[in-house]
Amino acid sequence: MVKRLAEFKDIINFIEKASQGDKETQIRYAGMLKGLYNSLKNMEGKVEGMKKIDLIAKKKEQEKEFMSWVNLSPERQTKYGQVLVQMADFMKRYEGYAAKNELLSSIISPYFGSTVLSQAYTIYRTVTERQKPDKDRESAYQDRNFPYIKQRIQLAERSYVFETDREFFKHQLKKMMSLPAEKIPAAFRQLMAQGSEKAIDDYVDQLYQRTQLGSPEKRLALLQLKPAELLKTNDPFILLAADLEKELKVVREESKAWSQEEQDIKKTYEAALLEMKGGKLSPDANSTIRFTYGLVEGYSPRDAVFYKPITTLKGVMEKETGVEPFRVPAKLKELYRQRDFGRFEDPLFKDVPACFLNTTNVTGGNSGSPTLNAKGEQVGIIFDMTYESVIGDYYIIPEWQRSISVDIRYVLFVTEKFSGAAKVMKELGF
Repeated sequence: MVKRLAEFKDIINFIEKASQGDKETQIRYAGMLKGLYNSLKNMEGKVEGMKKIDLIAKKKEQEKEFMSWVNLSPERQTKYGQVLVQMADFMKRYEGYAAKNELLSSIISPYFGSTVLSQAYTIYRTVTERQKPDKDRESAYQDRNFPYIKQRIQLAERSYVFETDREFFKHQLKKMMSLPAEKIPAAFRQLMAQGSEKAIDDYVDQLYQRTQLGSPEKRLALLQLKPAELLKTNDPFILLAADLEKELKVVREESKAWSQEEQDIKKTYEAALLEMKGGKLSPDANSTIRFTYGLVEGYSPRDAVFYKPITTLKGVMEKETGVEPFRVPAKLKELYRQRDFGRFEDPLFKDVPACFLNTTNVTGGNSGSPTLNAKGEQVGIIFDMTYESVIGDYYIIPEWQRSISVDIRYVLFVTEKFSGAAKVMKELGF
C-alpha cells in the first residue's frame, strides 16, 4: 500500500503539472484527478490508522491466540496446525503473480498507462469476444453491454488530451526500466533492454504518430471489424493491445488456480475460527448486499477534539471560499440569507439539517445507499465515511467508526427550493 501511495502521488503530480495553465486540459482530467485524490486519501487514512492502532501487532496477537488454541488438542493440530504456515507460503508466492497482474492491468488503464492504449484494448477484446456465442463471452462483452462499450469509446475524448496522454505513457513506461526483465511485460522487454529513455520517447512518439485511434469515429468503425481485419489495419496500438492480451489471457487463467488455492486455505481457517468461537462468528459480508445498523452519534478522533453528529446549512456557508469545491452558488446563499427554508427547517436547529454521522460501517461502493430510521423511513443517503473510519476495512474501532449521510431534508430542500423541481417533488409524493 505504501508503494501504491507513492504511485498515486507521482501520477497526480504529473497530471497537475501537465495541465497547469491549460483550462481545457484541467477540465478533461478533473474526473481522473478527483478519483486519484479520493483513493489517495483513503489509502493515507488506512496507513495512518494501521500505525495508530499498531494493526500488525494486533494481528500477530490474534494468530498467537489461535495457535495456542490449536495446540491444546492433538486433533486440532492435525486439522489446523499448518493453516497459518500455508497462508504465509501462499501470500509469499502470490506476490510475484500479483505484481505481474497489476503491472499488466495498469498499463492498459487510463489512470496508470494510456487512454489510447486502453481504447485499443477495449476494441480488441470486444472484437475477439464477439466471435463467440453471447452466452460464452465474459459478461463485460455480452450483447447487453455493447451499447455501453460504444458509449465509452465515443465519450473518451471528454476525459483526456491526446498529447498529454502521449507524454504520460512515456512517463509510466520509463518506470519499468528499473524492473528485472522477468517482471516486464513481454511486449516491452526488447524496448526496456535498450536502457534508454530516448528509445522509449521515440517508441511512444511512433505509436501516437501512426495510430488512427485519436478519432472517436475511427475507433467506432474498428469495433465493427472481424479480428483478422482489425489486425490487418496495422494500427500500432491495436497490435500492442493484441500482444498484451496474450499475457493477460494467461494471467486470467492463472487467477482461477490462485483463487481456488486461496479459497481452500480460507475454508480450513474459517472452519477453525468457527470451532474456536463456538459457532459465534460473523459472516464475511464482503461483496454482498448488507444491512448495517447504528445510532446517530458524534466522535472524538483525538484528545480535546469532538465532532458533533449533525451539520446544517449554516456550516455550508461557513466553509464557503469562493473556490471549488467550496464555492456556494449565489441562489443557495440567497435562500440562506432570506432564511427561506420552508418545510425543511428543523425546529431544534432553526436551520436546514445538512449531514449527520452514524455508527454504521460502510466501505467502497456503498455510497448512495439509503439511511433508514427505526420506522423504515428514509432519513438520509450514505455518501462517505470519516477519515478515521477507513481502517474499518481491516479492523473495526467502534469509537471511530462513523458513516456520513446527507440528511434527506437537505436533499428535498435543494430539489424544491434551489432547483425548483416541482414535478420531481410531486412524483416523490411531496
